[in-house]
Amino acid sequence: MWWSSLRVLVALGFVLVVGVAMQLPQQQCLHLMECGDGELCFGSKDAAFSDYRQAALLWPSDARPYQRMGELRMAQGRDAEAIPLYETALRLDPTDMPSLRQASLLYMLQRRFAEARDLLRRAFDEDPNSVEVRELMANLESLQGHPREALGWLRRSLDINPYRAETHRVLARLAANRQDWAESLQEYSHSFGTTWAGDADALDGMAVALTHLGHRPEARSLYQQALSVDINDGAAHLGLALLLADDPKERANAEWHLRAGLGLAPHDPLAAAARALETRWHHP
Repeated sequence: MWWSSLRVLVALGFVLVVGVAMQLPQQQCLHLMECGDGELCFGSKDAAFSDYRQAALLWPSDARPYQRMGELRMAQGRDAEAIPLYETALRLDPTDMPSLRQASLLYMLQRRFAEARDLLRRAFDEDPNSVEVRELMANLESLQGHPREALGWLRRSLDINPYRAETHRVLARLAANRQDWAESLQEYSHSFGTTWAGDADALDGMAVALTHLGHRPEARSLYQQALSVDINDGAAHLGLALLLADDPKERANAEWHLRAGLGLAPHDPLAAAARALETRWHHP
């Protein structure tokens, strides 16, 4: 009887030891990932990558260390190294949303559109309410020359989050590209929440729309506000120069803004009009 009980105890002890032994690498993997996250907070990217790599070696069936390494390499601009890391993460966990999104974006940058679309369809199946996935689909359609489909995806993303400022601003820029200034202005106005006052690009975009709609004093005010946010905003300097040019009393001020704008933003859409104005001033 005692011999049978001893065998049961030995068996139970073996199971416990095996269970603990299996848990130890996984726990160490999680600890290393936490260390890597901490290193990133202090800007130590190489140390963070080393921690993630050790975690992957310790627990090679976990997708998360590969996802973290891919994210880090992507942030460093080392896209060619990031792609295989994301691909490994997706082999280990085909439903990993961060890897699906980021890998699809990298494929788009490499013009591997079919692969990007496959990943985004998988991501959409996994989370149909993801705003980020819908916006990535819009980006893909735009890159492939399908503006109507891109607009459709952007508007569907607003069905999920109608207050997302960046989506409204993308729609505003697309409307400006079509020279639909009223719609551009409307989309910018929808985007004006708690962040708009500190966003020089959004202020510039709204000022452009207001200028085309004939609301020049309001546009001038917004350009000035943009410069109060960022004095190096070349687009605002150019827009302000063009608005001030019609007032002889503001000639010196307009010339200063024009020189600043051309120096800061020589390729801005307003730069051609600014150069024409400069030629007219100096070669009447």
